[in-house]
Amino acid sequence: MTHDIAALTAHLTTATSRVLTWLTPLGDSLLHHAHKPSSLPTWTNRELVTHIGKSMDAVILAEVAPPGIAPLTLAEYLGTYPERAQQIAQSARLQAHELDGSLLAYLRTQFTSALAALEAFPQDSHTVVAARRGPITLRDLIVSRLIEVVVHARDLEKSFHGIVDMTAGNTPVDPAAQRLVAVELLAIIVTRGGFSLEVTDPGLWIDLATGRRDYNTADLAAALRPAHTAGGIPDLGRMLPVL
Repeated sequence: MTHDIAALTAHLTTATSRVLTWLTPLGDSLLHHAHKPSSLPTWTNRELVTHIGKSMDAVILAEVAPPGIAPLTLAEYLGTYPERAQQIAQSARLQAHELDGSLLAYLRTQFTSALAALEAFPQDSHTVVAARRGPITLRDLIVSRLIEVVVHARDLEKSFHGIVDMTAGNTPVDPAAQRLVAVELLAIIVTRGGFSLEVTDPGLWIDLATGRRDYNTADLAAALRPAHTAGGIPDLGRMLPVL
């Protein structure tokens, strides 16, 4: 999937704005559910929201890499997550505990700082930046932040199911950003396996690709379809989750 930096930044702007707009009426107490368990095992809702903000550090702290540095692919960059899962969780917990000021103010500051940092980079998809987990193209770094925001916005949606009225589209998940993330995650699988597939249910596919839903072929068939009518859906059990 190809998008220029301006288009990807616009998606990130919309996705982060939607999360913040959705959270604002809940207040810093998150309707008094801040310290209750989220849908993400072992994480509280406050830690989950803090992590969404902290994930922007990858952009805020990035710098243009020296010439000649070969970037990691998006799949390789995402592949560094599992070995650092405990570190990521501990960092979110520590940040949530030590926050000065309000949770929502922190989130707003992080989003604003990340978008400002993106504007300062050369607006070229092939620009290589030195990020926390290794060198990566600016394009893929932004996609990785979109993945963070969308996946965790879905976690928030599940965490507050039955607590917040989510009718009439009142969810923290931006549909356009969700579809982009779903297609990007599928592209990783397609590249590895040479399959010809399309996304039919972005949310369901994201849940399968990120291990939020246990793998089964029925859900896979509902989430994806063959790009050609003569094709079929391969068994992706050994390739999931992507992260």
